[in-house]
Amino acid sequence: MASALCAPALRESVRVLALRHPILRTTYPEVDGTPRREVSDDVRIPIRVEDVSSLPEAERDAALRAMLAAEVEARFDLERGPLTRVLAVTTAADRHVVVVHQHHIITDEWSWGLLLAELSSLYEASCRGETAALPPLAYQYSDYARAERSALAGDGLAASRAYWRAALSDVPRLDLSIVAPASAAVSGPEGQASLRLSPEVSRQLQALAHESAATPFMAWYAALAAVLSRYSGQRDFGLGAVVANRQIAGTEGMLGFFTNTVVLRTDLSGDPTFAELLARARRTALDAYEHQALPFDVVVQEQGLSRQAGENPLFDVTFFEVTPPTTGAAAGWSPRLDAVPQGLATAKNALAVSVQHAAEGTLVEVLYDTTRVSRTAAERLCGHLRALVSDAAAHPEDGSPSSSC
Repeated sequence: MASALCAPALRESVRVLALRHPILRTTYPEVDGTPRREVSDDVRIPIRVEDVSSLPEAERDAALRAMLAAEVEARFDLERGPLTRVLAVTTAADRHVVVVHQHHIITDEWSWGLLLAELSSLYEASCRGETAALPPLAYQYSDYARAERSALAGDGLAASRAYWRAALSDVPRLDLSIVAPASAAVSGPEGQASLRLSPEVSRQLQALAHESAATPFMAWYAALAAVLSRYSGQRDFGLGAVVANRQIAGTEGMLGFFTNTVVLRTDLSGDPTFAELLARARRTALDAYEHQALPFDVVVQEQGLSRQAGENPLFDVTFFEVTPPTTGAAAGWSPRLDAVPQGLATAKNALAVSVQHAAEGTLVEVLYDTTRVSRTAAERLCGHLRALVSDAAAHPEDGSPSSSC
């Protein structure tokens, strides 16, 4: 934040935010072997305030990163909580960093942006001695959870159950030589390789998607599928895609974990051109969106599969879009996307690809389990994605993209 830290205003803002969103006061104690949701009336979010501004300027960033590393490594207690912690570090007289660290069970990427917007509004108002006028909430996360349980108990999701049973029947596993078999139940440290596509090529791909009544997500999904098809020699496989799962009106203003995973079964038979593959990707994605409310665990059960630690039973690669949480944030508040030093995060997947769109181009990150994928392989995947997207954006009607990597 480009301002001096007002610790009392920060504490009051966090308190008001937690009273507004009970999910921030929620823990999950175990009762008779089953976790139960429990909401406290009290706000117990710790706020730690530090100051590195007295250090020589060259040493401040290292000190800040050491604090971030210590915070990230501190575990959460799901039974006792709290599941949110706040760290505020003054780095200069007119600059400070605020880290909101949460367990994933109570948050997702959408919530991240919403929390930034509401916390910044509350904080800036409190600094002025005012009260921020936040819009009323139509529901709370508990309402959503009850509605989901009710739908699962009845036949409200019968159509989605039938769709996923048919769509994923006998879906082949993706056989990638660059991914070693899992050797342990626990994932290893997460590595990261990245590429930035130029604004010109990014605009070309977005224009192609628009002309095809598709989204940039669908275009990148098609590109990734083509590269993975080339790697594996397969024309039929599933890709995991992370979706917001907030299609119910009112959920857009709620904090909580709504995100779901859908499996995009990819068909590259007949050596389609990129334009043809994009049309297929669009249809597959739209069908998946229509049935995204069925929890992934239920989809797995419906396929008669069991889940094992370290392995996903239906797909081997995950793909998702990242939306920086800038909309609605108060002036002077900027999200720091590099807050977690590399090597500290545990890999969520053996291999995942994220795409983030910005005015300066498209940032693609390949996230990988360092115990199963080499950095060389991840960087090579970035290079093949760059080459394929650049060629497909300029010549979408040319030959099969899966044979051009």
